[in-house]
Amino acid sequence: MTELEYDNFPQEVKAIVDTYDDNENLYEECRRIQKELEHIGWACDYGLDGEVYGVRLKKYPFNEGDDYWTIENSEVVWSCWDDVSEELFDKNPNRKLFKSREEAVEFLTKS
Repeated sequence: MTELEYDNFPQEVKAIVDTYDDNENLYEECRRIQKELEHIGWACDYGLDGEVYGVRLKKYPFNEGDDYWTIENSEVVWSCWDDVSEELFDKNPNRKLFKSREEAVEFLTKS
């Protein structure tokens, strides 16, 4: 990451990034930094060279407490956005999510 990028990070992100220890296993350090950033709603990437890059605020299609719908086994299913929803979204960001039941039903009938 560049100095300019670093300078624009909030203090809580800098505090995590600053704990990087290049005397440790670089891969494990990168993974630890990634997990700590995820815990506060941020994300990053890292390379085989042990460099952390692409530090950014995570973006989700919904906010905590928002209602949303999915299609599971040809049925429309309601859910409420929470930490589990974020984990599922991180694993499969291409999963189709809907803002209303009507939108999901319309998609299902057109498929």
